[in-house]
Amino acid sequence: MSETQQSTLWRIPFTPHAPKDQAFAARIIKDTKSIGRHKYWEVECLQESLRTQSFSDILKEISQDTHPDSIILHDALKEDFALLQNWDVEKEPQKMLVLWRDRAITENWNDVVEEVDSVLFDARWSSLQRICSLSKNESDFGFDPNRIGLITTSNGKYLLDIDTNLTRVWDAQTGNAMTSWEPPSPIRSAAALFDDVVAIGLEDGSLYHWELGEDTQYQVYKSETGIAVISAQEETCAIFTVQEAQIINDDGICTHNIPFSSDDPPSLFLTPDKKRLIISNPDQLLVWNLESNTELYSLTAPEDVDEDVEMMTTAILDMASQSKGQRLMDAVSIWDLSLEKQYQLLQTLSEPMVLSPDCERMVSFENGVLQLWERREGRHYVCIHNEKLANIWGLNTIISLAHDCSLLAAAVPDGLIAWDFNTNQFSSLPLPFTFTTTLHSIPNTRFLAVDTGQSVSLFRFASL
Repeated sequence: MSETQQSTLWRIPFTPHAPKDQAFAARIIKDTKSIGRHKYWEVECLQESLRTQSFSDILKEISQDTHPDSIILHDALKEDFALLQNWDVEKEPQKMLVLWRDRAITENWNDVVEEVDSVLFDARWSSLQRICSLSKNESDFGFDPNRIGLITTSNGKYLLDIDTNLTRVWDAQTGNAMTSWEPPSPIRSAAALFDDVVAIGLEDGSLYHWELGEDTQYQVYKSETGIAVISAQEETCAIFTVQEAQIINDDGICTHNIPFSSDDPPSLFLTPDKKRLIISNPDQLLVWNLESNTELYSLTAPEDVDEDVEMMTTAILDMASQSKGQRLMDAVSIWDLSLEKQYQLLQTLSEPMVLSPDCERMVSFENGVLQLWERREGRHYVCIHNEKLANIWGLNTIISLAHDCSLLAAAVPDGLIAWDFNTNQFSSLPLPFTFTTTLHSIPNTRFLAVDTGQSVSLFRFASL
């Protein structure tokens, strides 16, 4: 990784230690010698030594120490130093601080965490903090790569890790283990309903509601085939089984049966007003009017048609292939326009990576520029903020930690990054992530869950 790539994640000025702070670090060195524990356990001392000594010199000094804790310190620093190639301690001293704090949190070194937080607070620097890593029972199913994944309840209180045969539940802000459930049949799909209720679809066609506050699961509906997809609004579920979508109300009654031929599970979106259901796959799109129980709009991949028609149809199907695109298209009422007008409208809209709940704001990322858009009139959006992100690669997922999309977070191979558009602050935590890493915002908080596929951690965006 080049020096330019390293520095792009660290752009907030950091005030160097004042002379009195350097004197304080010198006193710490003297005090720790009398105690016996290595001086580099003290954050101020370690930070000051890094200004004048190389990584190898520090590691060599620690390796010569006879205190039992020095082996732990040596191995931990060696791993973190490996993530700090081409680091400029004078320009970016906070980089080591944030990385060392994250290490201290995972190792439960609470005194080190407090010291680092104190330094960052004095620097008035906005940062990302790991709250905890979620525990799991190694003898159980573990983090199955084929699992459904993480979802949070609508009230933001519970975080669920849904495997096909086991679901674990944690407190979404403390990470404390709460409960678990082994369903009678493998889980195929899940979605948050209202408050603390989650809908879970099973392979045997059962639709369950799970009230987390009461830790109660009960079957509300049973289809003839497995439930592959769920989209929910408040108490109402839209489910997809084999070649058919169904609307299930809170009483467990199927109110609509909507045919849709698809070899693979399609993308499903029940609109917030519960008046339309959007179903799509790469080859076809169907919008169903739930009030009249009739087709509102449909589009199919063209065969042997004019090139312009094929181009416009493909663009619309591409936008509708994901839930964010479906939401945006429904928000701008694209269904009553001609194919040409639909295409022209989509050309004015960037593909959304994040949408606010009311679709009044969206975020896009194109050609290295992160843009925040706001709806002005009817179908028109205007860009209200641009953020050029040079050399940010692998940015394929962004989440919002605020209803108005003013606070964003993303995972890239270089680390966890976040932007606060209201204060123009930028934060980063230089942790290694894979391309399979996903982020999940916790509603009504500045917390987010980071899922690497093998582990889950809770972080918070802290304005210090």
